[in-house]
Amino acid sequence: MKHTFASTKIEVYAEGPNAQKENELIFKEMIRRVRPDLFVLIDLLDSTGVNPLVIWKVIRQLKNISLGTNYGQIIIEVQAGKVTFIRGSEADRVEEYIILGEQHK
Repeated sequence: MKHTFASTKIEVYAEGPNAQKENELIFKEMIRRVRPDLFVLIDLLDSTGVNPLVIWKVIRQLKNISLGTNYGQIIIEVQAGKVTFIRGSEADRVEEYIILGEQHK
C-alpha cells in the first residue's frame, strides 16, 4: 500500500520486509520538514540512546519552574547507570545585601 502526502510529497510504504525501517525513515523526514525542532530531539535520542522518559521528566521540571518564579534548578541523581531522582526546585531571586548598609562600604 502506497500513500502520497500532497503537502510534503512523501510516499509512505507500509508493506514488505523492510516496511518498518522504511516507514521510520519516512516519518523522520516528515518530522524534519514539518517540525525541525522535534527532529533534532528525535535524532539526538536515537544517536545517544538516552531514555526519552528521563528527558520528559526534565522538561516537566523546567515547565514547573517556568510556571513559578522562573528561577530554580534541576538536579538529576544517577546511581549505577540509573536515574534515581529528578528534582526541580524554585528559587526567589533577591540580590540584596545581607546586612543593611553594607552596600556603602
